[in-house]
Amino acid sequence: MRLELLNEVVSIENDEVGNILVKKGDYTEDLPTQAIDSNGNEVNLIYKSVDNGLIIELHNKKLSTPVTRFARSKWKCTLGVLGGYYSGAITGLGVGLGAGTTFPVIGNVVGAVGGTIIGAVGGTMLGAASNCFD
Repeated sequence: MRLELLNEVVSIENDEVGNILVKKGDYTEDLPTQAIDSNGNEVNLIYKSVDNGLIIELHNKKLSTPVTRFARSKWKCTLGVLGGYYSGAITGLGVGLGAGTTFPVIGNVVGAVGGTIIGAVGGTMLGAASNCFD
């Protein structure tokens, strides 16, 4: 199809089903929605209106797999942080108690408290990193 439009009075309209119509006097041309590119591949034609005419974009018909990014939920983040906090604290408590047995009683207390604190901090950071950020 070849339609000379330079320096001509034409109108560009959409019909009721979304086709692009170019009208020049009594002549009307329905613009194509598909074509073959220079490499022999089928492409979709996308028309965009600008001040002085149309821009035609060629879009490859082969659809690539879209990458979807889901919005992070505040509840998922909250539960991940709390879950990491408590599981880290319990794990740290167990490790601290085990390490503190080298000094009975005082070692167990210090080990349990220290292990709980370190485990809770580490678990919270892990929960936040895996549930709150991309």
